[in-house]
Amino acid sequence: MGCADRVEDIRSVPDLLDFDKDVKLAAVARQCEATIAGEVMVQGPAPAPIARVRSRWRFRIMLRAAARAPLRAVLSAIDEARGTLTRGVRAAIDVDPVQLL
Repeated sequence: MGCADRVEDIRSVPDLLDFDKDVKLAAVARQCEATIAGEVMVQGPAPAPIARVRSRWRFRIMLRAAARAPLRAVLSAIDEARGTLTRGVRAAIDVDPVQLL
């Protein structure tokens, strides 16, 4: 839905700090048509509530939307972009995070 062609752009985003891959995933989300139209709000990346677990730093990106269809389009683009991350970098999508309750 307009985001699939943006996945190749993940490599053009400059590396920033230690959370460069999260920045790149957030950039993919921000380039989607639903986000540009204001249907999806992208927050982050920000340090996770427990920022370091087992010597690994954790960051999160939060997406908010009033309707599911535009949110699914952005999540689909992010899911596709996760495949371009370097080895050793993990990214997960949690559609109902318990720690935010």
